[in-house]
Amino acid sequence: MRWIVGDIHGCARPLDRLIREVNARDSDAFFFFVGDYFNRGPDSRAVLDRLVTLKNARFCRGNHDNVLDLLLNKQCYDVRLDMMHAHHLFNSFLDAGLDRTLISYGIDLAEVYELAVDWSFTRLDDLLAVVPDSHRRFVRRLEPVIEHDDLFIMHARLPPEQPDGPDLLVDVLQSSRPLRHQAIWGRYKRSEIEGPKAWRRRGFFGHTPVSFYQHDRGEPVLPIIGEQMVLLDTAIALGMDGRLTAYCADTDRYLQVDRQLDAIELSSGQVLRHA
Repeated sequence: MRWIVGDIHGCARPLDRLIREVNARDSDAFFFFVGDYFNRGPDSRAVLDRLVTLKNARFCRGNHDNVLDLLLNKQCYDVRLDMMHAHHLFNSFLDAGLDRTLISYGIDLAEVYELAVDWSFTRLDDLLAVVPDSHRRFVRRLEPVIEHDDLFIMHARLPPEQPDGPDLLVDVLQSSRPLRHQAIWGRYKRSEIEGPKAWRRRGFFGHTPVSFYQHDRGEPVLPIIGEQMVLLDTAIALGMDGRLTAYCADTDRYLQVDRQLDAIELSSGQVLRHA
């Protein structure tokens, strides 16, 4: 069956537990990931070590991954218009956990902040020389969209009025830069989540933590199931109540692992079992 995993953000131990829990229930599991493997959490390197060897998996590109692609490979899928230069991206994403990613690769934090002040591409390359080639290739090959006949997976946003066919990948890559930008950086309004879509397939997204839409911060951090869409960034790296989610597109059941590494199995928003 097809399992779609939300934003990981450097949380390697919950990722390992979630993969084990899925495989224990489904020996034919195929994993899809919505992107954002880096930053915020404590061990982005271990996340990449796990994913580059994971069989039966495909990987979408998130905005945090896009930043790492630019820094590591000097190219990326799309950049924000207000952050066109690598120096600006580097400094801006230090506040979004890039420093923790670099530390996970054994890079000295003092050198990181020296580069933030005294920038050069030569010094950047020297700093990032410890990143394995397999990780660089992984980032370079991340897909902007993954499509099946009955669903598509994208990191951030497809406008509700934008048809999703007959070939969404070609549309996003070739039709317009605004669509490419939305795929990586866009965010949904609550009204858009609940409103009608011009899509013939169900869309699965990450990027915006579901807690952004919650009125009661005491609510469990669960996926948001909207009209023809599912949001899967359940904030594993943003607080002690965060969870990492794997959603089975074929059964509409989902598994979560929390920060304490407890596994939770749910369906239609109801807790069924803790493991």
